[in-house]
Amino acid sequence: MGRIEIAIMNIYVYEIARKAVQAHINNKKELAETYLEDLTITSKVVIDKLQQLQQILVNNKSQYMK
Repeated sequence: MGRIEIAIMNIYVYEIARKAVQAHINNKKELAETYLEDLTITSKVVIDKLQQLQQILVNNKSQYMK
């Protein structure tokens, strides 16, 4: 997992959110809800990846704290 993967996921989250808003503006409520469901799932993946990165950073830091 690297910065590029996280950056790509953030771009994907942004695009899903943009599509959800556009669907809502166009009165396509069901489509907007579908995008929001996808956004929820994708956001959880991003949060998980960030937590993994945080743990890696903490583990790397702790080796220097001993």
